[in-house]
Amino acid sequence: MKRASVLLVSRSRNGHRGAYEDFVQGLFDAEIIRKHPPLRAKEPALYLMIEEWPLGYVVHAALRAVLGRRTVGLLFRPIPAATGNDIRMILKRAGLALLRQFSTVTTLAIVPVTLFPEIARVVDGWIYDFQLWDITEKDRALLKGLREGRNTTDQEAAAFYTRIQSAARTRAPLVSLGLQNRNKGFDRLVEEANGLTAAGWSIVVAGRVSDASATARAALATTDAFIEDRFVSSGELFAAYAAAKAVWCVYDPTYDQASGVLGRAVQIGLPVLVRQGSLSHRLCMMENLPHLAVGEHDLDRLSPNALPPADAAAGQVLATKFRARSLATLAQALGPVDVPRGNNR
Repeated sequence: MKRASVLLVSRSRNGHRGAYEDFVQGLFDAEIIRKHPPLRAKEPALYLMIEEWPLGYVVHAALRAVLGRRTVGLLFRPIPAATGNDIRMILKRAGLALLRQFSTVTTLAIVPVTLFPEIARVVDGWIYDFQLWDITEKDRALLKGLREGRNTTDQEAAAFYTRIQSAARTRAPLVSLGLQNRNKGFDRLVEEANGLTAAGWSIVVAGRVSDASATARAALATTDAFIEDRFVSSGELFAAYAAAKAVWCVYDPTYDQASGVLGRAVQIGLPVLVRQGSLSHRLCMMENLPHLAVGEHDLDRLSPNALPPADAAAGQVLATKFRARSLATLAQALGPVDVPRGNNR
């Protein structure tokens, strides 16, 4: 039986982790481990998300290092780890700093350290969030087919695309995707909905609305917004992206971290709305991504004409760049494993 090239440590497939697991498994022919990897295993171990097992990562990475084994961990929320003042963050920061003393342990942030230099206190480097470079040729073909009105093999996606277009009529779809809650800016989107609609936008919400935002959801239901309050499939998400003029990423200040919704929009070449001064805003500035940064009172007269049109070719160029940089960093951290250089298919 062929041995896996990488041991991928992931406790569950909840949230985005399922998509991340599948993507990384495809990259490295990885074996998924639901518990800590054997200390003596020769294969490098990759902790998919340090946040789901921080103490275990520190302890097992240190023990494996003593035995000369490689361990790599991905830190999804590096800012709290680098700057948090509660006891949990202080201990986490100390543990991650300890690991930096071992040459066979590499902790990587999934946001550029240059965006927030304090991150360098707890990581050895960084890669781009996978969802800035994970779209496949099949995904791009689906998007192109939907936009051009051609038959697609994903009839569910085609039907969803048609429903969004019909609801929008002559207005420009502004889509908010995934779990909807205050952190993801849903409550603010609802507050701004009437002004945005009057300015020519069609509000599209595709994703489950949290119980805490039920009142906001009820208010949005009194407008012309398109609301799909449920789990939406991958194909339906791509249909929403295909229909969009812009993507809503104006997240609450308490939720300042990498955004998979933004990442997919960037790969597709769609402009994004981001909160002024946020990590997402700084990423857009650093990489010259099509965006509009909004402050507290900038949305009441926002015209769809204020944003650039979608540019699929430019999005693909960016994804290729992010992929090359990230794979090079992972290859160096993991050691001698096969890392594909072409497009992910």
